[in-house]
Amino acid sequence: MGLPEYSPEVLKNADEIELENIIRQLDTRLKRARYDGPEYKLIERQLEEIRHGSPLGRMLMEEYENGGMPY
Repeated sequence: MGLPEYSPEVLKNADEIELENIIRQLDTRLKRARYDGPEYKLIERQLEEIRHGSPLGRMLMEEYENGGMPY
């Protein structure tokens, strides 16, 4: 059984909104961190944990990487 198709018209639940906010915060911190420094590596690990932690996390990370997550 695959993931449901994402549609921006579908209302988001609280879990999705919270996870999107966390991804945005991590993205902002990642952009400010020194490349390949300890904080940068920690943030990368956190983003990977989100990706592999749940189907919702995987879907949101794919959306984020494809530039589809609105800011």
